[in-house]
Amino acid sequence: MTAPIANAFLSACEAGDFVEAEATLNSWRSSSDGNTHVPSSNADHPLQAGLVAAAEKGHASIVALLLKTGFHVSPDVILAASKSQSSAVFQAMIDAGWDINQSAGMTGDALRWARFAYLCFGHD
Repeated sequence: MTAPIANAFLSACEAGDFVEAEATLNSWRSSSDGNTHVPSSNADHPLQAGLVAAAEKGHASIVALLLKTGFHVSPDVILAASKSQSSAVFQAMIDAGWDINQSAGMTGDALRWARFAYLCFGHD
């Protein structure tokens, strides 16, 4: 994968820059890497780190965009969304077909992890 595209995409997702994230994703898709990528599992998208970053920072519009364009909710995304405590991120995941009872890996289901994150990472 082209490192500059991946780095720009991750930066845009972390910053919540929807326009840049979408433009960088489109650039990746038109590259040879984007044209040859065939998804085979929940977390193997080469740009998955951008979805995780957007979920952790609470950037629901970017999460929604990525889920609509072929990204999947992996355990890492669930954990990141729990850290953000953003109901809009969780709603974007549900709107994209995510099952709230999906395992979040070794930590159990999303609700258990969200409660843990709420208690450990603080709340307003």
